[in-house]
Amino acid sequence: MVQARYHPPIPTRRAFRAIDLLLVLRPKQWTKNLLVYASLLLNGEFRHLHSLLLVTQGFAVFCLLSGIGYIVNDVLDAERDKHHARKAYRPIAAGRLSRPVALCFAAGLLVAAMAWAYTLAPYFFIFALAYLISTLSYSLYFKKKPVIDVCSISVGFILRAVAGGALLSHVVSNAFSPWFILTVSLLALFLGFAKRRDELFQYKENAGKHREALNFYSLHFLDQIITMLGAVIIVCYSIAALSSSVGKDNPRFAFTIIPMIYGVFRYLYLVFHRNKGGNPEDLLIGDRQIATSVLCWVALVVWSFYFKTGIPWP
Repeated sequence: MVQARYHPPIPTRRAFRAIDLLLVLRPKQWTKNLLVYASLLLNGEFRHLHSLLLVTQGFAVFCLLSGIGYIVNDVLDAERDKHHARKAYRPIAAGRLSRPVALCFAAGLLVAAMAWAYTLAPYFFIFALAYLISTLSYSLYFKKKPVIDVCSISVGFILRAVAGGALLSHVVSNAFSPWFILTVSLLALFLGFAKRRDELFQYKENAGKHREALNFYSLHFLDQIITMLGAVIIVCYSIAALSSSVGKDNPRFAFTIIPMIYGVFRYLYLVFHRNKGGNPEDLLIGDRQIATSVLCWVALVVWSFYFKTGIPWP
């Protein structure tokens, strides 16, 4: 049986639709910006409406900033994306949105996002600016270099988490412990290398045409890194949950270790036995077991802060 060949969509010159301006921001990947809420949860500030509204504004700012990074990346990779089975349908690659219009849209979002960030908090503005610089640096240079490409993505995750803590610096003096920051950075590396493995597995000998850095990776190398990171993440989070200021003041917080461990194991299973992991945002919503473990983690965090006392602890 002859397999049908893939034919990319023919670029059109018709006027872009308003929906394309939203799609070019990749709202499906905004789930990564939920890390801004981490300090809100880990310090129990979700109980205060003012803090919740403040961090929600920070989440919106990072959604705009990440969208700007996606626009720049799509403009730079438009020609390559035209020959990709999935990316060819993105607004810029498909020709529904011209590059000048996309860049003008990104410039407008940049002004709005940075002005909004400055009104929230000066330190938050600094972290937002650092995130923007790291995102653009990745699109322009680092994504072509092996290992450092994933490390660059990890920096973006750390800045998201720390920026959320900067918004609450006037409320809590220790918004984020070093152990939690280390856990976030390792988790970002874990997801990043899992995505590289999925791309290498899917495209095989054509992987380098999809992403230049994949020419320098191998499945054996990535399997070792992913396994090692999964183990270290569990250790670091356990230490953070038990020995940080949050864990010492809130013994019930230790129960959050259980869904975190299961979530890591489930993700490793999907990566090695189902050959998934290319789109963490899809697994977060699409895989019931991972979604359940995340919801259980959030529920246990909320439960632990509402019931700090009344449990015997050795």
